Amino acid sequence: MNHLSNLQSIPLVRIAAVFIFGILIGNHWGDTFSLRIWTSVGLLFVLLAWWIRYRVWQTVMIVLVTMVVGIWLITFHNHRLHPTLPDEKCHIEAVVIGNPTVHRRVVMCDMDVQTIQRHSLKRSLKVRASLYGDNVRSMRLAVGNRVEFVSRLERPQNFLSTGHFDYERWMRVHGYVATAFVQMSQLHVLSGHEAGSFRNLLLQWRRLLADRYMASGMQQDVLAVVVAMTLGDKSMLSRQTKHEYSVAGTSHILALSGLHLSIIFMVLTLLFGRSLIGRLAALVAIWAYAMLVGLPPSVTRAATMMTVYSLVTLLHRNNISLNTLALAAIIMLAANPLCLWDVGFQLSFCSVAAILCLYRPLFDWLNPANSVLRWVGAMMCTSVAAQVGTAPLVAYYFGRFSCYFLLSNLIVIPCATLLLYMACLLLLIGWLPLCAQVLEWAVGLIAGVMNAVVSVIARWPGASIEHIHIGGLRVFLLYVIIVGVCLLASFHPLRPIGNNGV
Repeated sequence: MNHLSNLQSIPLVRIAAVFIFGILIGNHWGDTFSLRIWTSVGLLFVLLAWWIRYRVWQTVMIVLVTMVVGIWLITFHNHRLHPTLPDEKCHIEAVVIGNPTVHRRVVMCDMDVQTIQRHSLKRSLKVRASLYGDNVRSMRLAVGNRVEFVSRLERPQNFLSTGHFDYERWMRVHGYVATAFVQMSQLHVLSGHEAGSFRNLLLQWRRLLADRYMASGMQQDVLAVVVAMTLGDKSMLSRQTKHEYSVAGTSHILALSGLHLSIIFMVLTLLFGRSLIGRLAALVAIWAYAMLVGLPPSVTRAATMMTVYSLVTLLHRNNISLNTLALAAIIMLAANPLCLWDVGFQLSFCSVAAILCLYRPLFDWLNPANSVLRWVGAMMCTSVAAQVGTAPLVAYYFGRFSCYFLLSNLIVIPCATLLLYMACLLLLIGWLPLCAQVLEWAVGLIAGVMNAVVSVIARWPGASIEHIHIGGLRVFLLYVIIVGVCLLASFHPLRPIGNNGV
């Protein structure tokens, strides 16, 4: 039964829609009133919902409470991201919280500012520092290093407009409060090394795993793809590799997402079993891995959905639905409402929602006859549904539509699945020298095949339609059409092609 065939069966979708509407209102007009006033308004609606006995008005009050919660949360987060900053250069002490990446003659580094002008802050500030100077490449910074420097903290601002990408909003979404340009002569690494936070420990572990891949002797482009797919670190990817994967319609392979996490979850389920203890152990491992790769929105969404999936499976309920997806969205937006403007968050949820709504009607329409054709048909339907769900956003943000996405995904997704299986085995039995060498060779071989296939497809004539320019209104109208198609498919399914295969 299609997820849209009974709108009454998806209450969490309606709650998520109202919650998102409240976040949008709060982002534009939340500062009109203080947080205390919004809190009072929300409590008033709660009391009215409890006092009024008419179900219709109770529903209205609950909707208003949900909307006010969204307004309150986004207003609170916006206030936190706009602290008072010094007007001039000042002495700063900070801890490195991200692996430095080289961009031409500048090294970008995320820092956690804890002291300004010798005064400890009540709440640390996340800052993106740009290090420049003659010996910038020789500076060896690592996660956990405590540093001091003299610089001016400036609020993030758009310095270059590329399509519809909003750099200032991107910085706020990811928690950055300020930027700083630091001359190398003004930066000193202190003797202390703060390994302290659990996040820093995980980042250091990720660096060690990346170093292990480097020691295996893989080629640079192969190594970059392996590190991106297994550890979520895309800093090693060249522009050429990113461009080829984007043109071929397989850039989602390079970004950790539900596909990657579902494969790992399957491996963990086989390892720990399907009992309560086994599922809990698998979930703990999944969340540890999610923190290891930095908790990007796509991985957080997938980990949240798997947690809900495991819980409802134990309760013998329907386990995969739009309600599950909506609950994951509500949890993530409650933790950080600014995720709503994250491109990865939008693409991730739109793709999964499209798969949930369109996969079954498409698969039933193809009606493949045997197991091989069913496997191919399932992969084709998944790719088409995901592409339909994300195409308007991809065109809006990146101005591109990949024409050979179906063919490239039929080849790349099985390769990515094998690669992740090999990577999981490498983590489990990599302490055995011979097994480690064989698995590292297999991982490198699979990644090399993926790169070769993607490179060939990206060079075919008409591989992508470039320079697409559409506005926000057109994107909205396109999604209205997509939702209409999903509703039509749920109430009036297509007649199967037949029993002779695809």
